[in-house]
Amino acid sequence: MTRFFIVIIVYFFCDTVGAEQLPIYKEDQIIYYNYHIDNEGFNTVRKLYTPEVSKLIFNSPGGESGIAMKFAKWIINHDLDIEVDRYCLSSCANYIFPAGKIKYLNKKSVVGWHGGAFQFKKTPIDARNIRTVLSFSKNCDFSRLPKDELLIFESIIKSECAFYKSLNINPLITMYGQIKEDRFYTDNVDFWSYSLDAMSFLGINGIVVKGGDWKPVRMIQQKSIKYFELNEVKEGIEQARHNRLLSDLIN
Repeated sequence: MTRFFIVIIVYFFCDTVGAEQLPIYKEDQIIYYNYHIDNEGFNTVRKLYTPEVSKLIFNSPGGESGIAMKFAKWIINHDLDIEVDRYCLSSCANYIFPAGKIKYLNKKSVVGWHGGAFQFKKTPIDARNIRTVLSFSKNCDFSRLPKDELLIFESIIKSECAFYKSLNINPLITMYGQIKEDRFYTDNVDFWSYSLDAMSFLGINGIVVKGGDWKPVRMIQQKSIKYFELNEVKEGIEQARHNRLLSDLIN
């Protein structure tokens, strides 16, 4: 068995967090990625890749959105499966996980969202402006946005919009936890996730759970993870339709 590796430092998210030395390496037809998402990590994977590679296994707290989208497109172009070993958070959840041909979860794997690339400089993403955001998302058209509202990363936002359109994923997946009226998204809850059928409803399909039912951990870094069930997502969208907040997305 041939093993190539580069030793790197990464924060390992589980029930507790601590700094450990973990490698990016290849064994047989699998590349193991235990690192945040950046150019160094992506370039390492490209160097390790051979046509025999069929899967990438991730533990990642996320990282740079632009790099993560390039990484995700590379995964799609190489027809690779993705497996979440223990955790795939932030930009890993936003882009890497959806990119897998088959998306494998282990029984306690966590896929955690806490927002996407679309962020205003002056105004938080919430129920008051989400209709505008999702109106833009239908066609990635900046003319649909208010002229007086500045965006933080316009090029990345447009790339994110096109990425989700190409995969038929509802962009609400990166925002739902930010626009819930109960405002659960507080200092005590740092990430949210979804049940498997809720993920499918929002456009992430092809998920396989290894070793039985999916029972993901509920705490990361001493903060709770909120899990949305399918009925909650549907009810939230229905409520938004009633309030005319998401009509551009769901009509």
